[in-house]
Amino acid sequence: MNSNTTLRPIAAAVASIHAAYRRYERGFEEITRRARRRFERRDWSGAQADATERLALYKAHVDAAVADVHDILEDAVMERTVWAAMRSQHALHTAGQPDVELAETFFNSVTRRVFSTVGVDPAIEYLDRTLAVQPDEQKAGIYQSRVVEAVNADLMRRILLELPWSVRSCCLCFTQSGVL
Repeated sequence: MNSNTTLRPIAAAVASIHAAYRRYERGFEEITRRARRRFERRDWSGAQADATERLALYKAHVDAAVADVHDILEDAVMERTVWAAMRSQHALHTAGQPDVELAETFFNSVTRRVFSTVGVDPAIEYLDRTLAVQPDEQKAGIYQSRVVEAVNADLMRRILLELPWSVRSCCLCFTQSGVL
């Protein structure tokens, strides 16, 4: 692949990896939405099945991204300079997103599958983040944080009581019996 024809396949390969990650993310969120209902109904086998499904989902989407990248890049798929350029373009694509580290991990998974990397290849993979996303940049509503001196049963009870349970017995077991 010469320099004149390299940019278009690089952009297409990065877009393909990004799209595979977003499909994975949607599937993960769909499975995760069931977690509360499974917990409240004490459906432990269903929760276990969901955990297995989430792991299989990641592999399926990484495998699909690897296949797409092979199709798009063809003979250039093993060129490290192409992957270094892809990592740079991918970083621009994901900058400022609250899940940037997960998107980078997904990208790394694709590179590691293509190159059968053992260890770390800093030329084509993301390493430790030097510019971590600041908490005020996070998407509102993803999580709540607390500064506490100690984690104990009372703290856990208060946190669980603040959740909007749809099953009354969950709240009662924390308030009446004091048991977690």
